Amino acid sequence: MKVINGIFLLMISAAASVSAQNVMTSSPYSMFGLGEINTGIYGSNAGMGGVSYGVRGKALLNTDNPAALTGLDSIKLIVETSGFLKNEYYSSNGSSNRAFTGNVSAFTLGGRIIPRWYVAVGLKPYTSVGYYFQTDQPLEGEPGTYYTSTFEGSGGLSKVYLSNAVSLPYNFSLGVNTSFVFGNLKQSETQNSMSVSQTQYMQQFYADFGLQYQRRLSKYHELTIGAIYGYKQKIKLDGTKLITTSLSETEQSKRKVT
Repeated sequence: MKVINGIFLLMISAAASVSAQNVMTSSPYSMFGLGEINTGIYGSNAGMGGVSYGVRGKALLNTDNPAALTGLDSIKLIVETSGFLKNEYYSSNGSSNRAFTGNVSAFTLGGRIIPRWYVAVGLKPYTSVGYYFQTDQPLEGEPGTYYTSTFEGSGGLSKVYLSNAVSLPYNFSLGVNTSFVFGNLKQSETQNSMSVSQTQYMQQFYADFGLQYQRRLSKYHELTIGAIYGYKQKIKLDGTKLITTSLSETEQSKRKVT
């Protein structure tokens, strides 16, 4: 268990040092909210559409439903790392943009600690912000005159988590993911000689729970039913806004709760 705790702390330190450098998307839609939500982009759970809540296996680190960890091989330490490549194409009003992105998408390590108790630690992106585009907008009061606005954003949130699962009587398993979500979002808008940029910092603890029931139907068939629950959590965003013109520069501290 001391080894697992040490790896967990090491992953927090490593994630904090590289989170600002990760490029996970180039979508203009990532400018809204906390960015583009990253789900289902790792390992055997990719594209499962929620079916993964009822999936388990001897070599499958399924932390979507932490209860599934009790299905791991009891004498092995399982390590999984994965990445992705993404080709994005966007067009609007005759203009188009194509971008190619890729990165490491997850790292997970897990295994049995003692009989009936399984643990896993992992790190993966939670949301991603990455966009750059320009638009020409009409200037009010001056027909036929336009000005150019440039929008740019980067950053995102990462999640490092510790998963615990116990095997219960009557083929039931119960699990919990304890997560620490953190990161920063940087966004800016520039119009001629004026620009507004803001940086928001966020960190929050979160937990979600999982339950599975498994029953063997025949030599080649098994039935597994899974469910998860995550409670509503407020996220505090602390940040600064910088307004720059040709004559002055003003910095404001801001705090809001979403």
